[in-house]
Amino acid sequence: MLIPQEVMIICDTIRNNGFEAYLVGGCVRDWLLNKEPNDWDIATSAKPDRIQKLFKKTIPSGIIYGTITVVIGDFQCEVTSFRGDSNYSDGRRPDEVIFVENIEEDLKRRDFTINSLAFQPEHNKNDIKIIDLFGGQEDLNNKIIKAVGDPNERLREDALRMLRACRFASQLGFSIEEKTLKAIKDNHELLKNVSQERIYIELKKILLSEKPSIGLRYAFKTGLMNVIFEDNVDDWHEFMFEAIDLLPKDFCLRSAILFNVKEHIIKQVDLLKRLKYSAKEIKKIHHLTKNYNKYREYLPMFDDYEIRMIMVNIGKEYFNDVFEILLANENASLSYFSRKCKEVSISAYSIKDLAINGDDLQKELKLSPGPEIKKLLDYLFQKVTENPEFNNKEKLLELAKYEKNTSKA
Repeated sequence: MLIPQEVMIICDTIRNNGFEAYLVGGCVRDWLLNKEPNDWDIATSAKPDRIQKLFKKTIPSGIIYGTITVVIGDFQCEVTSFRGDSNYSDGRRPDEVIFVENIEEDLKRRDFTINSLAFQPEHNKNDIKIIDLFGGQEDLNNKIIKAVGDPNERLREDALRMLRACRFASQLGFSIEEKTLKAIKDNHELLKNVSQERIYIELKKILLSEKPSIGLRYAFKTGLMNVIFEDNVDDWHEFMFEAIDLLPKDFCLRSAILFNVKEHIIKQVDLLKRLKYSAKEIKKIHHLTKNYNKYREYLPMFDDYEIRMIMVNIGKEYFNDVFEILLANENASLSYFSRKCKEVSISAYSIKDLAINGDDLQKELKLSPGPEIKKLLDYLFQKVTENPEFNNKEKLLELAKYEKNTSKA
């Protein structure tokens, strides 16, 4: 493993002062999967107050749970004291933090076997011994997500773990082990205890994964999506899973498919607000969904002018995204429609895109400001929509003069 120098400095400092330090969790999992770790987590026998004294710059990022962020230059690393099991009365966080003396006890409290792995990094040493108490390496090889110990206990401790299992399935392309999957189904109502912000973060990670359909299928199958939607969504269509996978890795694009609440568009907006989507995200998703639903049923009977009018109605800002959603749909008519859109040229989405403006018309045609200029601009935009090649100043002036003289006659 190519371990960052800063991580080695932190581990060396802790161990040189008589404490243990292990790399744990996701970075070990990713390394065993030949993936570049996104972050580095260290578990230690040192208590938080001791970690703060050992390093010049620290942040008490999660000190109530034994976590201190150590800062070296621009690098940050979370260092957490060994913790043991505790009661989780609210299904979200431990009632109290119990510090323990060894890494084995710490690994027992973790969520899934593939995240319950640890090792001590050594300089210039290739023979690395992985601490694996629950068969995590075997589950990595078999591409299985399995809870540590009793799955019902693990999931009731923190109900977000149910959605995290779906997220890991999407990110890694793994299956959820049968007993763990049953425990998710049996306990899915506990997701109501989780904050909307935490659900939003996990959903975002699922939707931006390589294969979001894997985790989403599990979320629908186990009832987690019923909790998220606050409604029965058992009739979600199979082709929508495929469409989400086919879309680019864009959170709003994929959300537009996931939260396509056709029966009542206001319900969609309220749902996204509750899930803590930003105002900008909600605006985009709402616009994409509205136009997707409006045009997806069109039969392949358009001419180029009609296609351009659809482009104009959707607008330049959103058309490419709506086009991506339509393109991802496997319906034959939509595929035809998408190909037609790709072939059709368009030079103006609105009057602002014309190669001429009201000032030009006033100057060249000796007109005064007023409704006549607006009428001429509307006429010119119509002509450019019919014939995109007309969108040059010389041609538009010619058309405007003709229309002006014809109107007077």
